[in-house]
Amino acid sequence: MRELIAGDGGSVLVAGAMTPGAVALACEGLAAPTITPSGLPVFPIDALPEETDAEVVRLVACEEKTKSTVRSWSDARGIGVVVEPGHRFARPDGVRVVAVSAASTGSGKTALTRRVARILLRSGVKVVVARHPIANLLLWGRFDTHVVRSPSELTTPRPLEEREEIAPIVGAGVSVVTGLDPQHVAEVAAREVGEGGVVVWDGGGAATPWIETDLDLVAVDLLRLPPADAAERLRSADAIVLTKADSAPADRTHNIESWVRDHNPDPTVILADLSVGVSAGNVLADRRVVLVEDWPSLVLGGLAAGAGSVAARRFRCGVVDPRPFAVGAIAQLLQQHDHIRGVIPSLGRTEEELADLAASVQQTPGDAVLWASNADPAGVIPAERRPIVRAFGELTEVAGPPLQDVLAPLLPGHA
Repeated sequence: MRELIAGDGGSVLVAGAMTPGAVALACEGLAAPTITPSGLPVFPIDALPEETDAEVVRLVACEEKTKSTVRSWSDARGIGVVVEPGHRFARPDGVRVVAVSAASTGSGKTALTRRVARILLRSGVKVVVARHPIANLLLWGRFDTHVVRSPSELTTPRPLEEREEIAPIVGAGVSVVTGLDPQHVAEVAAREVGEGGVVVWDGGGAATPWIETDLDLVAVDLLRLPPADAAERLRSADAIVLTKADSAPADRTHNIESWVRDHNPDPTVILADLSVGVSAGNVLADRRVVLVEDWPSLVLGGLAAGAGSVAARRFRCGVVDPRPFAVGAIAQLLQQHDHIRGVIPSLGRTEEELADLAASVQQTPGDAVLWASNADPAGVIPAERRPIVRAFGELTEVAGPPLQDVLAPLLPGHA
């Protein structure tokens, strides 16, 4: 069968690498049409081709909005859709693998990955993070596998979303292996840690692991009901981390925990706060701020606010509406997504979008910039002269077993 494979960018690239009958790929969040090194055409989900010789669409892990768009496009052309849970590569010899993923984008998955990696590192385990492929690397010609060991290496040309995913990890002293070839990423990660080490697979959005695991952790956002198809993902989990407990009403927490246990009564369930910290709170108090929030959480995850909005409320900030001042891709994005109010999404999939982001921030009036993207603002808005205050989320377990106990079988001295 000739297949068009659609869904989360990294999951699509994994499926495409394993499918001899693929005729095209369609990736969630991709900035522009492009091709893979093998010559396979790749389309953004919102720019699918009018004509195709595909006989079937294979839908892999992705967000609900993506599923709806792909199904509408397929129905209009009389093409059947097959939902594919995804395949897994064999675990590299001699290492153990922890998978960290989420039911939906913006659930605190990166904070969970950082917490897991730091626990392993402090326990004397050699650890490295293997990052889920990011489709926009295709637009930057970054086809090779790279090991990022320090924050300074993130200043090299790369999409902003990759900087956001990697910066918190390398900032904690843990190397990250990134690239477009998932099997090679896993092999390089295994070589980095060596015999007895641990590879932490770091997912993206609602992606499922593409490597066999020893321990499977899934983050679920207590502020949003999990999508219906998240049940399948939760059934394979060894531990489920319910995040943002500090912000969620008690009845919602109870209802989501009950829903989780109805679909998988066996795994460990951990309740965790995703507390928001800032780099310089004294700068923010009662000031007018330009607020920059994480783009994937706002657009792909459908959130209206993030860590920056929490910090702005805490310090009684007046948030300046950026819509009259935004330019280029940022202005277009704000017009397309009217649920995003008062914030600038950290869009930077291409050099042009990065320039539009910088211009939109600089042209929006305010006393300070409240930067809630994980990427280093110095590499994005270097000309900004106002104070820049960073907002970030830290995950802390508050009920259920601590992650240290969950990870104990992977630590030295355990079988």
